[in-house]
Amino acid sequence: MFPLTGVDGKIVGFTARTLFDREPKYLNTNETPVFHKSFFLFGLDKNKLNIKKEGALFVEGQMDLISSWQAGIRNVVSVSGTSLTANQLSILSRYTNEITFCFDSDSAGVSASYRAVELAERQNFNIKIAIIPEPFKDIDDLIKHNTDNAKKQIKEAIPAYDYFILTTLKKYDRNTSAGKKNIMDALIPLFSRISNKVLFDDYARRIAKELELSEETVFSVLKKGETDERDEEILYPEEKIKAFKQNPEGYFIALLFKSDPEVIRKYAQDIELESFQDRNLGEIYKHLIDYVSDRKKPVDINSFVKKMDEEKKKIVAELYLWDLDFSHDVPGKIDKEIEFTVKRIMNEALRRELKEISNRIKIAEMEGNSTEIQKLTKKFEKLSKGLL
Repeated sequence: MFPLTGVDGKIVGFTARTLFDREPKYLNTNETPVFHKSFFLFGLDKNKLNIKKEGALFVEGQMDLISSWQAGIRNVVSVSGTSLTANQLSILSRYTNEITFCFDSDSAGVSASYRAVELAERQNFNIKIAIIPEPFKDIDDLIKHNTDNAKKQIKEAIPAYDYFILTTLKKYDRNTSAGKKNIMDALIPLFSRISNKVLFDDYARRIAKELELSEETVFSVLKKGETDERDEEILYPEEKIKAFKQNPEGYFIALLFKSDPEVIRKYAQDIELESFQDRNLGEIYKHLIDYVSDRKKPVDINSFVKKMDEEKKKIVAELYLWDLDFSHDVPGKIDKEIEFTVKRIMNEALRRELKEISNRIKIAEMEGNSTEIQKLTKKFEKLSKGLL
């Protein structure tokens, strides 16, 4: 159990971590009028003075932070059971505009770093990335093996755009034409947003050198990415899929598209249309339930989208073609994935309702309406028990 302490030194909640790597790995105190995990930064109460002096080292979780503290790294903060949010960065900006991200070395950690950089750039942070070398998983793992090496990696953190180049070059084969194209496709949305001309020119030349392409070609491609209207279907297909992965509603529908009609009908009883936050996804889900009501064959995507508008057709195409990264030959695998995703959707719908009640409690407190506070608090407590 980890106490969650606000910057004023008061305990606002707790986090529990499983010792057996069960799901969920971390479990937070529910949202309350005094604890909002999207605003909370673990460790800020103890490390804020060092952060003012040295800048902030941002790690993924409490164990990473505690290990770093024990190793003598005292300018570190982390989130608590949530992805990094703009609200957390806004709070951090009161203490520093220098930030170093040190996330896990796996693909999820890389994706988290990309998203963190994008959020931090919007708030004008000076950003670096500390790289965890193989075969270590995270800063906690590295510290346990070699504290001096961990401190060295943090000290030698690299600029965010150097990190983008490094991770993209590791992902694709730069020695093939297809690999070079994939690298450029991945880098365009990242580098075309650089507004500083000197920085843009420098990175364009470095990319050209790494890929053995002419500078004119790279400049032209990146400039095009900068001046286009950024049609989501052309420039951001990977970002849209990432959004669907982070959103269990889209993932749920993608899973159903890969399932037999009887499986879809089975889970139709478990989740209601009102549980969907995304209106388009909710309507696609409703259409899918109607579509398979008396169907025995798998979903035929062409007939399925016939009566849909263009926006929904595009969403369906992306979800239908999504590679789900696991073998369908594993018995029961897709059923377990669907079951877990349904729980996520129901939980998130319930959390939205709890958040709304929490906001209403705040208003009632401001108005001094004790009757309304009591009524809403009882409702909050009752609904909280329904979290899976």
